[in-house]
Amino acid sequence: MHISYKQILFGIIVVVVGVLLLMQVNSLQHWCSLERIKDCGSFLADVVKQHYGMTALIYIFFYAIVVAASLPITGPLGVAGGFMFGFFLALFYSIIGGLLGAFVAFSLLRRMTTRLHSIELSPRMARLKEGFDRYGYVYLLILHFTIVTPFVIINSLAAFSTIPWHTFLWVSALGMTPAAAVYVYAGTQLAHITSLHDVFSWHIIAALALLAILVLLPLVLRIVPRIKNT
Repeated sequence: MHISYKQILFGIIVVVVGVLLLMQVNSLQHWCSLERIKDCGSFLADVVKQHYGMTALIYIFFYAIVVAASLPITGPLGVAGGFMFGFFLALFYSIIGGLLGAFVAFSLLRRMTTRLHSIELSPRMARLKEGFDRYGYVYLLILHFTIVTPFVIINSLAAFSTIPWHTFLWVSALGMTPAAAVYVYAGTQLAHITSLHDVFSWHIIAALALLAILVLLPLVLRIVPRIKNT
């Protein structure tokens, strides 16, 4: 497998950018903490009131960057969105930004992994890849519903498979909506919470689990007979 100079250079750039992002994660988490959002509450409210359209565009753009770079601040960012825009609009902006970021990451990763498809896999890995190619959307939904799975893992698995981009988008939209809704709702109740742990009470976790079962069960029931027949 021949690797060109451009691919090597692109890989080096990706590594360098990744290291720089990792160095800034702690700083970003500090600036996007609930305490910081509360401290800047009046300022954020004034900015939204005076420059609503520009603020919404900046929020969507920043959310897209966060998802594309798989930075662990989508929770606080969703809380800030709920505080600034209200539940429904903040959820809409978060999903739009999340889809843009996920699509950018998916496209770049797929371009990088195109040549990997020519590598001969072991029989076991080949079967796993075949299963993911056929039913990858179910696996991706499961990963999304676990909430703790980083976007980089979800996007990388999708990019390495043969899932079409339109399937990836609707799966991402469906998968990221429950967690985004929880964080955005927390933003509308910002005065009553002290940490993100307060957001995920046992009844919220139970509701998310029930939603995951309701979404995944029909898909699983469709897939199991097909697997038995192969």
